[in-house]
This record gives sequence, structure tokens and C-alpha cells, in this order.
Amino acid sequence: MPCQCPLCQQLIRTGQRHPRLETISHISNSELLKCTLCHAFYLHEHDRWEPLSDYRQSFTHPTATYENQLMQN
Repeated sequence: MPCQCPLCQQLIRTGQRHPRLETISHISNSELLKCTLCHAFYLHEHDRWEPLSDYRQSFTHPTATYENQLMQN
């Protein structure tokens, strides 16, 4: 399974949406969402979550990314 951020892993395990999900589209009983942390896309319909994409990159904590950028400068 592609790498997901911890919040998306919890979403898949529990079915509870997390605060980093943004709704892209909402039609009837169907919703397309994107995680702003790991860039994963999900379809939510009939109380089920379905991952729709491979993830752009493996999850790296934002702090670690920032620290790496500081060290390169």
C-alpha cells in the first residue's frame, strides 16, 4: 500500500474524517476529498472511504522537510 500520512492511516482504520481533508467536489451522496498533508485523494460515499490515487511522494513530516531545507542553505 502506498505511504499515507498518519491522519489518513487513521481515516482508513476508523472511517473518521480528519481536519487536513479538503472537499474538492460534492455531488449527492458522493464526495471527493484531498489530504493537504500527504496529497492523497479519497472518494467518500455511502459511509465508505476509498483511496483513489498513488501518493505523490512518501510522507515526510513537514518539520523534517523544513529542517532539511535550512541545512541546505
